Amino acid sequence: MNSDRYSRQTRLPLFGDEGQLILAKAHVLVIGLGGLGSIVAMYLAGAGVGKIGLMDDDIVELHNLHRQIFFTEQDIGSAKVKVVATRIAALNHTVETTVYKFHLHLGMADIFSEYDLVLDCVDHFDTKRLINQLAIQTGVPHIFASVSGVAGQLAYFSHEKATPCLHCIFPHSAQSALIQNCDTSGVLGPVAGWVATAQADLALQALLTSVEAGRLWTLNGLSMTSRSFLSAHDNTCLCGESTPDDISAVSFVQPAQLISMLKANSNVVLCDTRTTEDFVRSPLFEGSLHLPFDNLLMWPDMKKDVVFVLFCEGTTRSIYAAKYLMQVYQVSVLVLNRPQQFFRDWTASMSLPLE
Repeated sequence: MNSDRYSRQTRLPLFGDEGQLILAKAHVLVIGLGGLGSIVAMYLAGAGVGKIGLMDDDIVELHNLHRQIFFTEQDIGSAKVKVVATRIAALNHTVETTVYKFHLHLGMADIFSEYDLVLDCVDHFDTKRLINQLAIQTGVPHIFASVSGVAGQLAYFSHEKATPCLHCIFPHSAQSALIQNCDTSGVLGPVAGWVATAQADLALQALLTSVEAGRLWTLNGLSMTSRSFLSAHDNTCLCGESTPDDISAVSFVQPAQLISMLKANSNVVLCDTRTTEDFVRSPLFEGSLHLPFDNLLMWPDMKKDVVFVLFCEGTTRSIYAAKYLMQVYQVSVLVLNRPQQFFRDWTASMSLPLE
């Protein structure tokens, strides 16, 4: 360990030489490398966290740069995971990085199990709920953070018995999934930086000492104030003593697979599970059924001679809807993974000249 590199933090009682050795052996997974994750990852690398996993399937775009300040104009079009990994190597060569250039899905419990702590830095609530579910499944603690407009939120979840999880705070799937993100509400760059540094601070504390699980902090960038409250554990939640939702029963289909199915099989029916409010951002996909997640009881009777492929802006709502369809109608259901990629690839395939 380079004593000069970390001398300013090892002087702190929380750190010391022993704390620095703990950080050197720690493994942290950062999911989402936008306004939060790109900053968090750099602070963790600077602090000397031994291994940092970087997960994001996005590329750098011009509209990112006002808040994602570790990217430059020269990085536009490059994969975020590769750019951040390069920046970390330049900042601290002793830190090991592992890049995951793909979108999170339910089959990634084995990846979570490789880490001591998971940091939720994504901006879609569907993915946040998925992170929460995988963290519960593996017992790996995680730190939730979000930023929208001029406000942010932050919480640590240990996933120990009788402690709250994200689902305890936001129990209603459809309402939670509609919480605005940067794409829909905008975001002030310094506020994203404020939340990111707070998340990095909380991560270092969680690695070195005990942190109160389930306390939600809210940050206001205009008033420059913060508030917090301790959320209650809900024993009926998926983190409670009752049996968690069985995610293994849900089957997924990848974009390329679905395109092949649609071109070869007329018995495939696309089902859009988004709410009507979601269509303000993106209209109903042509030829699909609208089966809104927030009104499951109003869905029509489903035919059993077709394969239903459910999609939304992420996957969480479609997963819950798939379970409902299978239980109530006993029909064949698939959940579309990475729906945005499917729409892009499908549009591109339709524009190709006929052979």
